[in-house]
Amino acid sequence: MLPVKMFLVSSLVRDERGSIAAFMALSTLAFLGISALAIDLSRQSTAEYELAHSAELACKRYESFYRDHPDVETRRSAALRQFNAQSAALGTADWGPSVQISGGTGDQELNANASGSASFARLLGIRQLSVNSHATCLAPTPPSLAGTLLFQDGFEDIVLAYRAWTVVQKTVAWRVTDGAALEIQAGTVTPALEGVNFAELDSEYGWRIGNPGKSANSAITTDIRFRVGYFELRYLYRSRTARVDDNIIDVYLDRDGEPLQTHLIDEAVFSSEWEERVVPLRITVADTYHLTFKAAGVENTTGGLIDNIRIYYAP
Repeated sequence: MLPVKMFLVSSLVRDERGSIAAFMALSTLAFLGISALAIDLSRQSTAEYELAHSAELACKRYESFYRDHPDVETRRSAALRQFNAQSAALGTADWGPSVQISGGTGDQELNANASGSASFARLLGIRQLSVNSHATCLAPTPPSLAGTLLFQDGFEDIVLAYRAWTVVQKTVAWRVTDGAALEIQAGTVTPALEGVNFAELDSEYGWRIGNPGKSANSAITTDIRFRVGYFELRYLYRSRTARVDDNIIDVYLDRDGEPLQTHLIDEAVFSSEWEERVVPLRITVADTYHLTFKAAGVENTTGGLIDNIRIYYAP
């Protein structure tokens, strides 16, 4: 009986070795397939990014041509040339990209598509990799609204004797959203360029009027409803002291639902005289936005001054 037992053991060993070999072969094939797919997916992801970048630049080209070339077909052609040139520069041309721009005489919808042959993923039966991108090319504000004033405030609703000052938590337009208070002055350290009042955001209230725990450097916020289009923020700014790092005012514009002080749109650092600062704004989503001015210099109760804050529809 011994030879029979030895034969059975030998057969089991061969079967186990064969099973292990088959398992290893299948595992290796699966690993190679996954690795191949990962390589092609990486290529696809890169092509998708490059296609989106080309679409974005094409829209910027359309928008920049608008004022000098009122004919919509001229602007579309310029956008298409930009798209093709950018695609070639990035290498996406190998994917055979196609692009279409459609719309009336205003905003245009740009749709781009491309596909390339799969390389290693063919092992899994995948022969083509496709990518697409969409962008909206914005026309500027309609001529009927160009230059129209959307918002204006110069802190004049706070009534003060000339050369007096006060601190408040809110005005008709503004509310304090950071720090101690908004300080309103009426010609105390310099005459106003517009009206009588102006504002200082490095507030006395934090340090000298018994409000411990809140910083003198403060921020004020107002809410503005924007439509899609181009706008300009204009405001007057002046340094109060001669120290360059003492008068910094940061300006933010954040869409409703975003944390305040997320998107910095301007930073006024120093000006020995009243100057008008102009900040172009491009709004791509109609919504309520929060405009914030914040003192960001040395915190010592003397800082930058602001006045006559306005928003216009851009021409």
